[in-house]
Amino acid sequence: MLSNVGEFLPESIEYVIDSDTPSEIYRNQFLADAMVSLNMIDTIGSGIKKMMNIQMKRTFPLPTYDISEKGALHLKVQVTIFGEIIDENYTKLLVQNSDLSLREVMLLDKVQRNERIAKSDADKLRKKKLIEGRYPNIIIASHIADLTGEKNKYLKDAGLNNDYYKALIVTMLEKYPNSSKQEVISLLEDKLPNILDKQQKMKKVDNLLQSLSREGKIKSTGRGFGAKWIKQ
Repeated sequence: MLSNVGEFLPESIEYVIDSDTPSEIYRNQFLADAMVSLNMIDTIGSGIKKMMNIQMKRTFPLPTYDISEKGALHLKVQVTIFGEIIDENYTKLLVQNSDLSLREVMLLDKVQRNERIAKSDADKLRKKKLIEGRYPNIIIASHIADLTGEKNKYLKDAGLNNDYYKALIVTMLEKYPNSSKQEVISLLEDKLPNILDKQQKMKKVDNLLQSLSREGKIKSTGRGFGAKWIKQ
């Protein structure tokens, strides 16, 4: 982890990668010229992009940058360079797909960290069959998991078919009539996708219950927090 006091002069990390040129703005031009003459700084391309490419070739996570917001009292730029694997699927994906661009790897790196990427970027990755799942809850595509032998992890991340969840709910209500929504959540919690947070899992259970109700398979015996569910 490296940090330096001061403002990050380029617009963004993406701008640095896309422009692929040295900075034309320096806080101290005399010092910059002196360092160039002593071969102390990069004068051909972007040092940031060079670091990214090195990490990509090592199949390690890409460096992350913490850039202080403009207007802060004490501006600071901090970069973290990783020397270990975060997600084996990401690493194996890089090994098996050496033709991926740095921009694509940057997006996949964000996916492995569960960071949201733009819908347009997700669509591009999906077109290349690198990700799947309903945006924004996207994960590395299942065929990648098949290739890497990570099927179990994929199933935990992606979840199971809705029909499976519904069958579990109906079976539960056959054995335990008048079960509450919280009891249904307890039944399904460890089976729902890992990429969903607690609130999203509750919403998922709500949708399953309402779907079964519309199908005429179960019905509610009350309203609100105290509602119970029975099989029809």
